[in-house]
Amino acid sequence: MTKNSICDLDSYGWILQKSKGFSGGLAVAWSKSVFNCKSFAQDWNFIWVQLEVIAGGKLLNLVNVYAPQSPPNKKLLWQLLSEIINCVGDEPLCFVGDFNCIRDPSECMNCIYRRRDSEVFNDFILQNNLFDLDLRDSLFTWFGPKGKKSILDKVLINHPCANWGEWVLKSLNRKTSDHKSLLLRLGHANWGHKPFKSFNGWLQEDSLKALLKVFWDNNKVGSGNLQSLLKKDKEIIKDWSKNFTSDYEKKVKGLEDFLAVEEQKENPSSSIFRLRKDLENLYIFRDDILRQKSRLKWSLKGDRNTRFFHQTIRRRNHSNNIKKLWWNEEWLSSPNLIKNAFLDYFSNFLSAKDQQRIFAMGNLLTVKLSYEDNCWLEKDFSLEEIEWALKQMSNEKTPGPDSFNIGYIKEFWPHIKDKVLECFRGFGNGVPLPRGFNSSFITLIPKVSKKMHLISWKKISLRKEYGGLGISSIQSRKKALLSKWISRWYNERSSKWNQWICAKYHCHIGDSIEEGLLGKNLSHMMSNIFNLSSSNDLRLRLNHSDFRWSLGDGSQILLWFDTWSSSLPLLKLFPRLFSISLWKFSSLKIFITLCKEYGTFSTFLWKRLLREWEKVEVTKLWDSISSEKLDNTPDQLLWIHSGKPFTVKDGYNVLEGTLSVPRWDFYFIWKLRVPPKVQIFLWKVFTNSLPNAQFLKHRIVSDFHSAMCKWCLTHEESVEHLFWDCEIASWAWNFVRKLWGLNFTKNSIWNSFKFCSGQNTKIAWGTIITVTYWTIWLARNSFIFEGMRTSKKVLEFTILHRSRSWCEALNLISNKVNLWRTSNPMGSIIRPNKVSQIGVYNNHRGFCGFIDGSWRKATDQGSSCGVGGYL
Repeated sequence: MTKNSICDLDSYGWILQKSKGFSGGLAVAWSKSVFNCKSFAQDWNFIWVQLEVIAGGKLLNLVNVYAPQSPPNKKLLWQLLSEIINCVGDEPLCFVGDFNCIRDPSECMNCIYRRRDSEVFNDFILQNNLFDLDLRDSLFTWFGPKGKKSILDKVLINHPCANWGEWVLKSLNRKTSDHKSLLLRLGHANWGHKPFKSFNGWLQEDSLKALLKVFWDNNKVGSGNLQSLLKKDKEIIKDWSKNFTSDYEKKVKGLEDFLAVEEQKENPSSSIFRLRKDLENLYIFRDDILRQKSRLKWSLKGDRNTRFFHQTIRRRNHSNNIKKLWWNEEWLSSPNLIKNAFLDYFSNFLSAKDQQRIFAMGNLLTVKLSYEDNCWLEKDFSLEEIEWALKQMSNEKTPGPDSFNIGYIKEFWPHIKDKVLECFRGFGNGVPLPRGFNSSFITLIPKVSKKMHLISWKKISLRKEYGGLGISSIQSRKKALLSKWISRWYNERSSKWNQWICAKYHCHIGDSIEEGLLGKNLSHMMSNIFNLSSSNDLRLRLNHSDFRWSLGDGSQILLWFDTWSSSLPLLKLFPRLFSISLWKFSSLKIFITLCKEYGTFSTFLWKRLLREWEKVEVTKLWDSISSEKLDNTPDQLLWIHSGKPFTVKDGYNVLEGTLSVPRWDFYFIWKLRVPPKVQIFLWKVFTNSLPNAQFLKHRIVSDFHSAMCKWCLTHEESVEHLFWDCEIASWAWNFVRKLWGLNFTKNSIWNSFKFCSGQNTKIAWGTIITVTYWTIWLARNSFIFEGMRTSKKVLEFTILHRSRSWCEALNLISNKVNLWRTSNPMGSIIRPNKVSQIGVYNNHRGFCGFIDGSWRKATDQGSSCGVGGYL
């Protein structure tokens, strides 16, 4: 196949792929005055052409696609197109054609929705980062018999192609074809809806002034607040301006034509001078609007310098036009991307916490208001004050984005002054503010719906052993309650509610919820259950294959559809036997009874006589069934992820993602017998949400905040540095290692518990670790906020004293023990047991000896042995 010329002319080039069977062919044509064809490749289902734009030298890869009907062939085509995408790389790429596939049920009507095909097609689009251009003027592109409609024709582009500008996709009339033709154009940049604007020249028209005066006279009392009335007023002006603009142009054209004819006559009409005056007034009116558009404050009203005004307007539009924006290390050219960049920037800028507050100026604010001035500021606004402020303002100024400038307010001030005064007084008297007025705080700082938090709510709602605070999510609880119905759908097939639903929605007994209820007109309750079962949160954990039956009497287990003897249901292990079975929906118990009564090869069980190889399959089937023994206990449906019946708690864990192995450090935190605020502190440490310098620097994003450690001034103050690498942390942990005789690191501190024998010793050692963390944090805060730098000796004494106090509060040691500080604190943790220890000493005098000075302690009155242990 080679490139040809249309009609043997050199102006166009084309590539043709002949038709195959009943399918149409493919063709790609281009104008040689616009494009140069660099290369091309083709297959039965696509033509790939690489075109070069002559004017700018840009490359465009165009692929005309005609997808096959067969799902396997369609999947193979998506793989071939993916290879084209990989070959193209960062070059602009556009796929256009008949893809013979839809993305979701909303893209078809009166057609069968093939969910699997759509999933494969959506995966192809998402994995290759393609954009599906919306068809703006039509809901469907293919129209079949019996009212069948769908969107089979699409245009897919990659990111470099989208950066060329704003692509506009429209459809053409299909005439006799069953497909609509698509028209793709690179249109002008669409920056969205332009706000309506009124002009002062309109206020000179008597027709508009009469309409507005009637409106305001009818709404002097009541009839809503000022904001709602201005909104209605704007609609009146909009309707008037549409008719006036067309009439104005016709009037100017008519006067110009009439005067041109009359001036050629020997005896012109007597009204020619009046008509010239009317035309001059219309010119002045138009120039006044142009002057207001061009925003030239110095021009005199009536100056007909229209060329200058037009140039000024074009120059202003050109200077205000943003063609490209450098953002996040790349150039943005699409209006939507540019608008989102501005939105993100100013949202972050206005919602950031300002580090330089006026209160930090301290004594510089020496000027104070007098009592009289203070009282004057707190007085209600008077009508005279408002009028005086209004007179000081230019008519061209617009106080807000509602399109009404000061000139309009002055013109209709006698009619609206009562409403304006009512608005001012209502603000001071606490009347509810108009809708939208409270979207920003009084200081014009916008309210942020999703403020900065130390940690996301999703993590907080996790269970404690998984890193959360154990605060349940109400939304997840509601979904978990509904998820119980998914397991009941499989477990309670004989229930009346299950049978009624299957009968109403025409479901088969063995269908899953997704298969049985897909595409049905569901009730509100069933719709919620269906949406939950097909959501990404549960579909991977609560599918039909995630349940397995524990064999009892076999009356609840469906022989072919349920999983009970192996990892797969029997219909997948023996698909041929399932297709010829007469008892597809029978239970295991009934099938075994029939086999024993009629024989496994009987035509009572199968649609026809079995062939020899089918008998072999039946024998294997019967061997697998007969190897399982039935009893009188009921069958039980088990969830394979827990090995137990599914519960609401399991559904909640699936939604919250807590099916992984719990972390030992979080489990340890909430088992500590320390104050709750210290437990929360440790939780922040291990979730990396402690407000240290590095954390605040990354969250606040301010140049005034430094992430450097204030203590050592050598590294950023991260959690790891603060509690392990900093000088104060080294002092603390070296002291703990030396005094307690345990050698550990930051990675092995939790393994040090194996050196502690006894429950009390483990509790005490966990308390000591917590005390060390807490003391380092308090010393750091004391230095930053109070300027007090803790010395090494004071830090060691604080750790020692606080550890002993907390252990005494837990009744782990006696307040009479003096060896905590001098020799062996770990040994003194063991709680004395006077009776048992002295009894051991008396009964086994020849075989028992105490160590570490406990021999004398055992014989003292009122004292106890066991401080250092015994052998």
